[in-house]
Amino acid sequence: MESGLRHLKKSKFLFIVNNCIYCLMAVALVAFLVSSPHILIIILLLVLLYRLYIKDSTLFMITLIMMLIYFISYQCQVKSITSNDNSDIITCTIDNIPVEGPKSIRFYCKETNNRFLVYYTNINAKQLKLGDVIYFKSSSYLVKNNTVPNQFNYRKYLEAEKISFQLSTSEITVLTATNRIDYKLINYLYNYYQDSKFSSYLLSVIIGHKKALDEDFRNNTQILNISHLFVVSGFHVGFLYFVFMFLFKHLHFSKELSRKITLFILVMFLIVNAFAVSILRAILLIFGIEIKNQYRLPIDNTDILSIIACICIIINPFSLQNPGFILSYLITLILFLSRKIIQSNQILVSSFKINFVAQVFSLPIIANFSFSYNFFSIILAPFLNLLYTLVIFPLIILGLLIKSLSNDLALIFVYYEKIISYLSNIDFLLFNVGAFTITRTVIYYYLLVIIFRKLEQRSIAYFKIILLIIITLFYHKLSIIDEVSFIDVGQGDSIYIKSNIQGCKALIDTGGSFTQSPGENVANYLKSTQTTQLDYLFITHTDIDHAGDYQYILKHFKVNTVVFNAYDDSELQRQIEKEAILKRINILKVKAYNKVDCGDLSFYIFNPLKKNNTVNDNSLVLFLIFNGDKYLFMGDATSDLINLPNIESIDFLKLSHHGSKYQTSEEFLAKYHFKYAIISVGKNYYNHPAEELLLLLEKNQLIYYRTDTHGTISIKYYLKKRIIRFCQP
Repeated sequence: MESGLRHLKKSKFLFIVNNCIYCLMAVALVAFLVSSPHILIIILLLVLLYRLYIKDSTLFMITLIMMLIYFISYQCQVKSITSNDNSDIITCTIDNIPVEGPKSIRFYCKETNNRFLVYYTNINAKQLKLGDVIYFKSSSYLVKNNTVPNQFNYRKYLEAEKISFQLSTSEITVLTATNRIDYKLINYLYNYYQDSKFSSYLLSVIIGHKKALDEDFRNNTQILNISHLFVVSGFHVGFLYFVFMFLFKHLHFSKELSRKITLFILVMFLIVNAFAVSILRAILLIFGIEIKNQYRLPIDNTDILSIIACICIIINPFSLQNPGFILSYLITLILFLSRKIIQSNQILVSSFKINFVAQVFSLPIIANFSFSYNFFSIILAPFLNLLYTLVIFPLIILGLLIKSLSNDLALIFVYYEKIISYLSNIDFLLFNVGAFTITRTVIYYYLLVIIFRKLEQRSIAYFKIILLIIITLFYHKLSIIDEVSFIDVGQGDSIYIKSNIQGCKALIDTGGSFTQSPGENVANYLKSTQTTQLDYLFITHTDIDHAGDYQYILKHFKVNTVVFNAYDDSELQRQIEKEAILKRINILKVKAYNKVDCGDLSFYIFNPLKKNNTVNDNSLVLFLIFNGDKYLFMGDATSDLINLPNIESIDFLKLSHHGSKYQTSEEFLAKYHFKYAIISVGKNYYNHPAEELLLLLEKNQLIYYRTDTHGTISIKYYLKKRIIRFCQP
């Protein structure tokens, strides 16, 4: 046995194992590549493979084999989850705890060949539970990609859960309940702790019920970057492991028996948490370390983690589309690699170092949720982590063990939530950092790795640190890319014009709806580009679909001037004016042949010349010359009202009224030479865009794009070179 182990320690196999982090990197790059193709990912992958080829041919070949296995797994599973028999009759089993929202109950449901996201709109119906076998009639449809750039891609997140289809129903028949022991156990725990005074904490920890905690509290913990404490994670697994090992030791159990019982308890914990990725990672890591220690294998924990990650990614090739999976493995991997930096004899110093390393490496992922980052959390989080570890989590465990104590302990949790709420409102170090694109993320991590390597050598890379700060705080602000973006707000309008060089940021309309809030997506897109201030907000007219979501813009951005047409006197306009006055925003009312200067740009007004009969015909019509291209934004005005003196051609025409056949005439299209037409349109009952108009566009040889099929349409200028980009559903 011992000679076999000595041979193993010197074998080629062990060399491969001790370098499997390279396999993980290659498989991860392939996973990112099939999800979001990008030239930088291809370059990184080729560089990695070249270095592996130079390092060791066997390692290179094994890495290629792992990449091939991943790719085959991906192709097989993507075909599996996107295939559907299109049956309107669904019989499936609920396989997560249903979450009740304001308008529907949401849950996952597993059929023989598919897993669905179901919205049950009858919220007053009998409560559904995990494991119910249900029957209903509904048509399923593919979940679409987000159509506004830089937003959270819910489709990819659901793919990580092996879901591609969603459906909605108002009538469900419960046929029976499954006999699975794990479902029965989870339902029992859910029902048992539901009436506890701090049930939200208990349910979030014991069964990983993500929606158990109040939304405001979840938002506050996210601002403070401690949300991982309130979603069952590797921290909880590690805590339970050491508590049970300590307890059994003092009960005079043998070390081997203590280990077996503890591992069994952790496996049960994994089952009731539906094999959550962070718990699975932590438990597999514990098993791996136990095996390593038992056989005294010279394998680093980093390599054990890399093997586990590779296996998980190949089993579920969509894993890296789940930010939680990335954070779970990335932070653990980085903490293993940063042992020399983190080590300290003082608990608070060590806690601060661990928190700092975790935060700087997770920043690009966390920032993409809200496009802001609270750097005060770097100071606060170590103390909040210790408070949770030493007080809150032990009290949760106590409440789990002795439910009757919940009344006595509840007040402590009330005060704890007040502390979290107070600290989250301290925003003097809350920065809008914008979206981390693939290019920005690669640069960020490249600089960070170099800085940490220097720190391990006890030196400081000052220049790299300065570059990292610039990349983190000013990336989009220093951009030399100009843009005109027709943001997909459904059946409505919202157009963003930005030029850092020419000093202008303007928004034409905000979008709006009686049932949804597309303006929230507009605000998020502006945040993602590190926009904090708008020179002008143009309200072409005050129909809901053009101005209904004005509050999202006035709340989140410093607007210098709101521009209205001179002949709008609607109630909505008065509301916007009142809000603008309260915020000390300038108000400007314009009509035809006025001009609005925005930095070095000028918006020329060509309508309304007088008060017209309809709100639509009173729309502002704006003309702009931008990077040599001519733009005409028609609002909802009729083309017969528009006269463009001394203008013979237009490069980009934003068509009136979402492609209505009544607003744009054949004579107008023939009078001026148009190259491109943009139709801002969504699901509607008016048959927009009209077939007659589309035929007119084709007759006049206009290339046209639609936000309902192309998503957000962005005309970008890279040093005057124009590129049209889409964010398709």
